[in-house]
Amino acid sequence: MSFATYLIFTLVNLALFIAANIYIPKRLCALLGIQKAKLQILGFVLLTVLGTAGIMAAARVTNPLLLNLFKITIIWLGVVFYLFFLLLVYEILKFFVVVDRKHAGIGIIVIALLVSIYGIRNARSYEVHEVDIPMDGLLHEVRIFHVPDIHLGPFRGKETLQKIVGDIERLKPDFVAVNGDLVDGMDGLDHEILGLFKSVSPDVVFTGGNHDEYVNLQRLEQILGENGVKVLNNEIIRRFGIQLVGLAYMNADDKVYDAHASSRTETIASVLPELQIDPDIPSIALHHSPVGIRYMNEAGIDLVLSGHTHAGQFFPATLIASFQFEYLKGLYEYKDTLVYVSQGIGTFGPPMRIGTEGEATLVRLIPRK
Repeated sequence: MSFATYLIFTLVNLALFIAANIYIPKRLCALLGIQKAKLQILGFVLLTVLGTAGIMAAARVTNPLLLNLFKITIIWLGVVFYLFFLLLVYEILKFFVVVDRKHAGIGIIVIALLVSIYGIRNARSYEVHEVDIPMDGLLHEVRIFHVPDIHLGPFRGKETLQKIVGDIERLKPDFVAVNGDLVDGMDGLDHEILGLFKSVSPDVVFTGGNHDEYVNLQRLEQILGENGVKVLNNEIIRRFGIQLVGLAYMNADDKVYDAHASSRTETIASVLPELQIDPDIPSIALHHSPVGIRYMNEAGIDLVLSGHTHAGQFFPATLIASFQFEYLKGLYEYKDTLVYVSQGIGTFGPPMRIGTEGEATLVRLIPRK
């Protein structure tokens, strides 16, 4: 994405946000027949502004009372999203179907709440997808348990990581790849929670993501190291007949603008040529975001594992995400490099998933016949 495209995208979103804060409460009050709705509009705007601030502040807030307030307002943003969407649908449908205004207003509120509740419940679970990848040069099957975007923090904690650890022990992979955005708040930087990795039998490797940087990547890497997790910052591990190329979170190059830009000066384009990637050994690159695939291919990477996109997380943002990300979810092929993008386990912003599902992936690398 170019900077100009991102700037236009941001300005359009800002304009929609401002318009929605005026339109939604005024339109709902009109449909419901509420007169002199200044108080309702003010309360609506206040909650929305607090929710927007909360998305950014929750990564740093430790005060339980303030954190719970932000959690409520962040959930409110999801409800607002669906109120806006349903009101737009109503504005179109009213040209074709006669609906009582008050019934329409009540129906919009009820549906928005029900959809939001479903989205929250759906986001609390995940499925383990199993993917077979035939690969040249393998002598035997190698299994990688890929878990990006756990987002430990305000909405996920010990229970989530306990379930993940349970799946790891059940599936017995050769490697566990925690591929970025492990934490999404200070609550996630907890020795007791992250200490669960110490009980995992297979090798656990970690590569950072943008949300880890927002919280405190250095502190996270320290805690993980103390609990037996191997942190990969542009390093290679060779075991089981493959080489895992663990890349720190960074931009693809210094030309393309990235909306989730890293503070690092190095890029995928500059780092990969410096790594000693053996062309005779199957290579799997771990990078949180599915960017820089062209450079991965030029470096001889056979498979790229990423997350980051959440597959758009909830409809209709899923449609917008398909334009934003060239590689959104599932398996892709770029020349002779395969790319697998996980939907991830956790969520960002409103803890909802609608039209997507939480995902961990058991990637089975199998010898090509």
